[in-house]
Amino acid sequence: MWSYLICCINHVCTCGTALFMLGADKNKQKYSTHIPKITGCYNSDYIYSANRRPPPEVVWLVDRKAWPTEVTREGGGYTRASLALPMLTRNHLNAIIECRASNFNGSASSSSVVTLDMNFRPTNVSIVSSVSSLSDGTEYEIVCQTWGSKPAAAITWWKGGTMALKNALMTTSADSNVTTSILKYKAGRSDNGKYLTCRAENTVIPQSAREDGFKLNIYYKPVVTLRMGSNLDPENIKEKDDVYFECHINANPVVTRIFWYHNGSPLEHRVTRGVIIQNQTLVLQRIGRDAAGFYTCRAINMEGEGESQPVELKVMYKPYCRRQSKTIYGTALHEPASVTCEVEASPGPVTFRWTFNNTSEHLPISASAVTSHDFTSVASYAPKSHLDYGTLLCWALNDIGAQAVPCAFAIIPAGPPDQPKNCSIANQTTDTIEVECTPGFDGGLPQTFFMEVYDSTTGVLHRNISSQEPLFLLTALRPGLAFLMVTYAANAKGKSVASKLETYTLKVAEKRTGPPALFEFTPVLWIVMGVMASILLLVAVLMLVMRFRKPSAADQEGRTRPGQDEGKVDLENKPLNVGSVLRARARSEGAGAGSAGGGEGGGEDNDPDLIPHKADIMAYPPYESLEAGPAVSSSQFSSAFELVPTVRSLPLQRPSAAPAPRHLRGARAAREEQAAFPVAPAHARAYADVGNQRRSVEPRQPLTRGRGRRPEAVRDADAPQERHQPGERSRPLRPCSTG
Repeated sequence: MWSYLICCINHVCTCGTALFMLGADKNKQKYSTHIPKITGCYNSDYIYSANRRPPPEVVWLVDRKAWPTEVTREGGGYTRASLALPMLTRNHLNAIIECRASNFNGSASSSSVVTLDMNFRPTNVSIVSSVSSLSDGTEYEIVCQTWGSKPAAAITWWKGGTMALKNALMTTSADSNVTTSILKYKAGRSDNGKYLTCRAENTVIPQSAREDGFKLNIYYKPVVTLRMGSNLDPENIKEKDDVYFECHINANPVVTRIFWYHNGSPLEHRVTRGVIIQNQTLVLQRIGRDAAGFYTCRAINMEGEGESQPVELKVMYKPYCRRQSKTIYGTALHEPASVTCEVEASPGPVTFRWTFNNTSEHLPISASAVTSHDFTSVASYAPKSHLDYGTLLCWALNDIGAQAVPCAFAIIPAGPPDQPKNCSIANQTTDTIEVECTPGFDGGLPQTFFMEVYDSTTGVLHRNISSQEPLFLLTALRPGLAFLMVTYAANAKGKSVASKLETYTLKVAEKRTGPPALFEFTPVLWIVMGVMASILLLVAVLMLVMRFRKPSAADQEGRTRPGQDEGKVDLENKPLNVGSVLRARARSEGAGAGSAGGGEGGGEDNDPDLIPHKADIMAYPPYESLEAGPAVSSSQFSSAFELVPTVRSLPLQRPSAAPAPRHLRGARAAREEQAAFPVAPAHARAYADVGNQRRSVEPRQPLTRGRGRRPEAVRDADAPQERHQPGERSRPLRPCSTG
């Protein structure tokens, strides 16, 4: 029976000790406690002891596997069995450990079972959304995760290792293994270069923190500071000195361009003008008074641009004349004139000195006649004679030195002003006219400008206005009226010659109640239409001129008789026994050759029965024009040539022997032929000319009918005639055969 049974489990590790007891009292009631959590221990000892007879056998089981057990017998009937688990790992989490005891075979065994629970440090921590660069003023979300901790780890954020960031949201996975923290971070230029850290820690395990982080790379616009050279005294810079400025820039990333400005205007690198720009330094060599003012520098990088504060450069210089509004003063004798002299100088105050200069003398002006204040001095001067007209000179003096070139003012006798010039219309509406003029010389006295406005039609005066400047604005005028504007200037000595200007007010636009016209004739359109009409008219005139133009000399030569073109077909188709009448060129030298030569040809030329070559030749049109003309009938051809006798054809006779050509036969034979064919006296001369023409042309080939080919006889007639040498016999002409 159970008298008293105790099972002790002694846990020995670096993290602490755990004890488990299992037992039963005399009433056989059992009681137990659970083993505490083991936090990463290296070894564990479990002890079992029992008081029973006979002594029990004790076995340790880990996940139902027997584990080597060390059993010892103690006094009082106790038995101790120890279990050692060296190098606990994460695999031992929730391991089942059983202590089992029995004292003889067949008896029921007693056992106790516990589950091993453990705590773990974080396995790893990592920032999963880090970026290489951040922009100043931009808000980012940075994510950090840790896992492997039991219980779940806590994540904190640190900047620069000392400042904890609170604006973070932490979440844990369902199995409590992964913890995520999201930090909302607004990048600032001051955080550039600091270290941002994510720290994960198991709060139940001391010194269990793990960290991950990165160095902040914040991009920001340039922060620019401008300083004058350290070895310069800003309060003691004079003309001809050298000055330099240094532009200090704090920027990430580095700047790409640097600009310099003087009084808001950009400066350029020009050594010839004494301006040298090198890196972040501006050098001004041998400065003048115009170098005074405010200087700034501006730098640009990929994040934007930054400009420095303005730095004033004060340059001390001698006085010089300010641009005077008036340099000529007119005054009468014994009439004082107030002459104003203004200078610029640095530093002030300045002292003034006045003198008078003419062609004969140079005199100082009394101090009692001069009033000075700051940089302005007024001298009262009254000429007493004509020799007192000349030039007043004004000098100024300050700590740097005296004025090099004085201010000069001319004193002249006063007179009327000059005429206003270049009067023009500056603006013009239906009821408003604005006139602007250029003032002339004021005569040495203050002048006033006047304008008189007249109606151009009636000559009635509408307005009379005055102004200290030659600028006049006329309002409330009636629309569509023409005006004459007379402008002149006047001073105490009189008035100038008037300038006249004619103008008008615009008409009020007409009211149109109908629909707008689809097409409107504009002046430009009228001009274009006029030009086109002129071109069309010119083309028509040219066509008419070409149509009715005067015939040329060649046409007049071939068209001396009307109706000759109509007989071209009949000329080609005449009877075969009648030779064609061909046009031949007159040969002045042919007659001489014929008379000088001997033989038959020369005898015929001297025959009194034949018509000499000097007779007029009937004009016929060229053969080419005959071919190109239209075909006409014989009756039309005959009627056209009223003066030409009718040609009668004879029946073709075939004599035994061919008769000789007419020009080779004797005069008797010719007379017999004429008697057989009587010819009207009016046409006898024309036939004689044809005979002479035949003798001057040497026929080569018979005429051919048809069109398109020029007969060789015509070509031979147009060719140059062969000239016979004196004493050479002319070649006899061959008879002209027809057909």
